[in-house]
Amino acid sequence: MTTGSHLQLTAADGHTFDNYEVHPDGARASIVVVQEIFGVNPHIRSLVDRYAEYGYHVIAPAVFDRVERGVELDYDAEGIAKGRDLAGAIKWDPVIADVAAAVEHVSSTGQVGIVGLCFG
Repeated sequence: MTTGSHLQLTAADGHTFDNYEVHPDGARASIVVVQEIFGVNPHIRSLVDRYAEYGYHVIAPAVFDRVERGVELDYDAEGIAKGRDLAGAIKWDPVIADVAAAVEHVSSTGQVGIVGLCFG
């Protein structure tokens, strides 16, 4: 199994943001995983890893980087409250630019699907 890595991408508006990616050899399709309100945390990274086990090139953009970098919240009342605050601070058009940059990054496979979880 190919291991995941963190990489920086730049959206069309110049914003640079973190991503978690797994690119197995021979991938013929790609998936962009749009995070929950808890950020690109261990659960989201495990989803990326599991989709990659099925042969997909998978990436999860850290869309909260627009308001706060490195968000990895717990699944508790505090994490929910903070995640809701961050989600409320997000402007959608710039987030779409981040997702578009992730789609472009993985588009070499020709087919790209998007999976949105909770926030996504």
